[in-house]
Amino acid sequence: MQKIDLHVHSTISDGTYTPEKIITLAKKNGLAGIAITDHDSIAGVERARKMANRLGIKYFTGMELTISYQSRKLHVVALNFDEKSPAFLALYKKIRQNKESNMEAILDSIARRGLPVSKEAVLPYVNVGEALDRYAIVRYILTTTHSIGKLPMMWNTYLAPALAELDIDPDIDLLTAAKGIHGAGGILSLAHYHKKTGLGGLTRREQEQELVNLVGLGLDGMEGEYSDYNAEERSFAHAMLEKYHLLGTGGSDFHGANRPDNDLGSGRQGSLFVPQHYWDEIIKHR
Repeated sequence: MQKIDLHVHSTISDGTYTPEKIITLAKKNGLAGIAITDHDSIAGVERARKMANRLGIKYFTGMELTISYQSRKLHVVALNFDEKSPAFLALYKKIRQNKESNMEAILDSIARRGLPVSKEAVLPYVNVGEALDRYAIVRYILTTTHSIGKLPMMWNTYLAPALAELDIDPDIDLLTAAKGIHGAGGILSLAHYHKKTGLGGLTRREQEQELVNLVGLGLDGMEGEYSDYNAEERSFAHAMLEKYHLLGTGGSDFHGANRPDNDLGSGRQGSLFVPQHYWDEIIKHR
């Protein structure tokens, strides 16, 4: 049985491999299909698609969205959508406005935490076709402070406190995301449900109830496989997929050198195997 990887990050957001290098590595690692799911950006989609076509690897358009849900921030993976459709473009405009707003205030807040960062210094780290956003700041900090491999620490030290202090961290809701992604022919899957940016901290009964609520708002599936699920977490995810007839997705959450213990397609110490039938079911759903 062939394997796939539907949760991957490139240099477009907070990874260290370019979209082209990820596709090349996917070919080397024997993956049948891949989706690059950069945070709130599709700036690398066309580059990845061209390389996938060149190397003969199946490719899904993907993006990881941050969703505002009650008092939580949920990470949701969008897959197999038409990034040129009017429905998606309307959604994407809202997402980018959120991620590109208040940049100067964020930079000032980071400076007050002992890391002076100018707008001019960060601009070279902005993706082609995009404006200055939070991930450009992340890329700048990781590169210039020689902190590659320390992504969570740097985010929690500088970006997260700045956003909390300024209270300027708006995100779209699930209904809005579902309207845009479904209108573009894609699906939405809850990422790493066991983490803080999922349903972490809740009991299994509470997680199940919240999952039902999310499905009612437009969620199509959840990650049945993830790089650091333990046996019980994987079993619960599979039970939810079966009980509520959800689409299964999964992936390594590969970030290159920013998560050096996590390999593309195989996760941590070879613990991950995302089966190709997940891909086939997503195709059927569309």
